[in-house]
Amino acid sequence: MKTRNSLLSIISASVIVFASCTNNPRTVDDKASAEAVSDNKVQEQAAAENYEQLTRIADLLIQEVRLGDIAQTNSSSSAVRKSAADLKQKSQAMYNELSALAQAKAIVLPELPGNDGTAFVTKMQQLKGTQFDTEYSSITTSDHTQLLDMLQSTAASSNDADIREWANKALSVLKTHETPAS
Repeated sequence: MKTRNSLLSIISASVIVFASCTNNPRTVDDKASAEAVSDNKVQEQAAAENYEQLTRIADLLIQEVRLGDIAQTNSSSSAVRKSAADLKQKSQAMYNELSALAQAKAIVLPELPGNDGTAFVTKMQQLKGTQFDTEYSSITTSDHTQLLDMLQSTAASSNDADIREWANKALSVLKTHETPAS
């Protein structure tokens, strides 16, 4: 019994000594840990913002590529077909560059349009002639404006220099594209 009490006393004293000896370093560790956690949260938030921006842009680019294909068979206007082919080529090139950049940043981009884009592409596949041309011209004008806004926002606000550089380059390419006249 005495041995057991002595052993408990020794263990208790050891715990107290250990706790008091490590008390100051723990404060430093806690501060360093807090800074590391804070830095990680900031990086995670920035990564999440980059992911959201890039996936929204990729979704629009994919939709433009799909619509460009559909325009070649469903449009009755040579001007719309020409504009759609040009926009498809530019959108595909921008998507390919964005995809390579995203891969280097460990960001996974969609390869197909999202639910809204898929539904719209399906709807556009059903339209023919002037009905297609009118709807295509309307949506590409809207998408063009939306894409310009997203690229400008990304170029101005991304915390990643490579992403800002890509967005600025994509902006200059997109600004050279005329929206189709139906």
